Amino acid sequence: MAGARTQNHGSPQLASIRELKGFLESDHVLLRSVISNQHFVCIPEVKKYLGERNCKRLKELLNALYKENGCNKPDCDDVLRNYTSILCILIAIDKPHRIHKFVRYNEFNDEHLPFTSKPGNFPTDKGRTDFWLEFEENQWRFCAVLFKDRMKKKISSHKRILPITAMKILNTGGSGTVSKIGIHACYNLLRGEHPPHGNSTTDMCSEPSNTYALKTYHPSERESYKCETKAYKTLSENPKLPLITTFYCDFEQEKDPKDQTENEDEKCNSYVIVEYADRGNLEEFFQKTKPPSELQDIVNFWKHFCEIAKALYSVHTITPQTGDHSEEQAGWHYDVKPENILVFSNGRSSDYECCFKLTDFGISLFKATDGKRGEPMAVDGCGTIMYGPPECFRFRERWLNTSAQTSQGVDIWSFGCILSEAVVWMGMGYAGLEKYRTARNSHPSRSEEDYMELSSCFHDGIKKIDTVDEWHKKAIGSLQVADELIRKIVEKFESCFIDEARLRCKADMLDFMLSKARVEYEQRKLGISPQLSSLDTLDRSQSTLLKSHLSEAEIRLGQRDTKGAFEELEAAKEIWDKFFVKHTKELLEYDLKICTAYAKHSRQIIENQSTPEEKKSRFIKNAEYYESEAIVIRNYLSPEAR
Repeated sequence: MAGARTQNHGSPQLASIRELKGFLESDHVLLRSVISNQHFVCIPEVKKYLGERNCKRLKELLNALYKENGCNKPDCDDVLRNYTSILCILIAIDKPHRIHKFVRYNEFNDEHLPFTSKPGNFPTDKGRTDFWLEFEENQWRFCAVLFKDRMKKKISSHKRILPITAMKILNTGGSGTVSKIGIHACYNLLRGEHPPHGNSTTDMCSEPSNTYALKTYHPSERESYKCETKAYKTLSENPKLPLITTFYCDFEQEKDPKDQTENEDEKCNSYVIVEYADRGNLEEFFQKTKPPSELQDIVNFWKHFCEIAKALYSVHTITPQTGDHSEEQAGWHYDVKPENILVFSNGRSSDYECCFKLTDFGISLFKATDGKRGEPMAVDGCGTIMYGPPECFRFRERWLNTSAQTSQGVDIWSFGCILSEAVVWMGMGYAGLEKYRTARNSHPSRSEEDYMELSSCFHDGIKKIDTVDEWHKKAIGSLQVADELIRKIVEKFESCFIDEARLRCKADMLDFMLSKARVEYEQRKLGISPQLSSLDTLDRSQSTLLKSHLSEAEIRLGQRDTKGAFEELEAAKEIWDKFFVKHTKELLEYDLKICTAYAKHSRQIIENQSTPEEKKSRFIKNAEYYESEAIVIRNYLSPEAR
């Protein structure tokens, strides 16, 4: 009798089982999930243990179990490959001699664990009705969740154990809590195909490759969870995805029934796993990091910081890859603020060579453009107030009664605000930045009624407040070096603060202008030579294509087709980006075409008789601004100026 054999304390069978049980309870195999405070067994370590020395331990165990009934003995390799977890569960409930009944059926192998309900042909144990109950109760610690790129979106049981062995709460916001987590290396396939099974004396969760950020959504914020995961998946359709926080997976897990409510949306815990930012968010970076004082450090900081504009462009314009039948989409982030820009050291020791990435898409919006020309518009997402534009501001009595249509200029304004605060931090440190915020809050335009709504905003409900310009001058005046560079950067992002949202600089154009300001400064002050000096450095086909786009842009400008000209210029810019052509005469000519296009567009609106008189003055101001920029560039390009 198999049952009788297990009672023989001196039998090889019991010795093999006792040895395996001891291994399953060892510190590097029996681990604790910090999420549920439950223990789980690291099955890859068990496979390694049983497979050592040509499966010597497993063979000894199976030989002992089936010494008197060898015809039922399962194949050793099959057990190791497909039924290790099943064997461990049976050992835990003192039924290892039933392993052959499971091996007979593929539907009972490890891949099908856990069994959330009793299968119809589940093996029996001599008529004992509690066999299934014992198995079901003990299976959970042997089938921890395997984290992978395409894991099941919903974890059906609250009993499933998440192999997260380290966790530290970073911050708690309106939609959820963000934590730094360590996933056990053997259960982490988020970055690769195969988990490491080397010398795992520790769970290796502290290694960078196993460290992530976990966002746990508040029960009432399931819509934010849906919105954010949809945004990340939409953004993944963009072949160019620079400076967006890397998204790894999202999942939901049913709560314990005793913790559930009648609300269907609150019956699950919702999670998102993204990359971990080792330097925190931008607000924390400003607070903890001393502003650079060396010229090269200042240039390096602005080089990386201004590239946030590329992230905005990735959000604003979703262009499917070639051959993809999905639609082109326009996007709005709606909540661009320092807390939603993450900072990564990327292994660099310098504080000023960090990478800055955009995150938190909980209230973002994406919609198909349907091939329509013109400025994309959408209902205001009601995001950040402090860094929000005047067109999104609503006084208290109108808050619930207004559904304002907004352009993507809402994000451009917000980024301009962040650039503004970076300038003040650069010149006056974090203490100066705090004073700047207080000064905005104390602006004379603030009435007692709108004090809270306009707290530290950059506008008075209609336009940018003069406090902003005053503090830019203070900050630049405090700089010992590179004041000329910062002044140029401020000039470039002034277009973010145009009160007419549709006339604000587009994200790709802003990226271009900020880069040009830095490049020109480097050339003059640091003596950096252009990497490529002319179109002749491109291969012939690319050079021809680029010239074709620029020529077509000129034709469309002559036809007063500003939108078409912009499209041609954008296509030309993509070619420039591929070949890293940034310090050339042609680049300035491209900038000249952009300024000319903006100026012509403004003049067209002014000349349109249907344009209200009160708006014409603003368009005149914009036309004059871009015309003056064009004059400066023409003078720079002229042989006499050079």
